[in-house]
Amino acid sequence: MEGDLPTAKAQLRDYINATVGFAHLGQALGIPVKSLMRMYGPSGNPRADNLLAALARLKADTGLAVRVDAIAVPWQTQPGKPIRDWQRECRKN
Repeated sequence: MEGDLPTAKAQLRDYINATVGFAHLGQALGIPVKSLMRMYGPSGNPRADNLLAALARLKADTGLAVRVDAIAVPWQTQPGKPIRDWQRECRKN
């Protein structure tokens, strides 16, 4: 997916529809079907706990396997601010 969140959500939504369905998944997770459908809709933004619970349930029910590759990217600082100043501010918070 390379950071393409809308495509990832659409594919997950299609996978849910093609396998267990939103009604079954919602019942299994204790989440209302309409809320679940909104989460994975085009403007949805599922919390990490809901996303991970859904993926775990899909794995248990269908054998879904998800792979995540972590890559290191350089930190971006605020424009015109040296990185050491920015790091110092982060440590304060």
